[in-house]
Amino acid sequence: MNETLTVTAFVLGMTQVVKDLGWVSGQYLKLFAFVLGGFAAFVTLHYPEVWAQLSDVLIAVGVTGGVSFVDERLDR
Repeated sequence: MNETLTVTAFVLGMTQVVKDLGWVSGQYLKLFAFVLGGFAAFVTLHYPEVWAQLSDVLIAVGVTGGVSFVDERLDR
């Protein structure tokens, strides 16, 4: 369960950060999120020890992106 939340937070956060930086936009942003989610799921299944070591950093990225996402929604 914890890994699912970490993957979700990571994908949401990274997608929002990449969007805010302007690196990916439009329909490619959806593709980026899909590929990133697949990569994160692969790592959690096949290399759980690596994911566990990085989980604090990944959660921080997720929170940063989540704050940006909420801020973006409040500005509209």
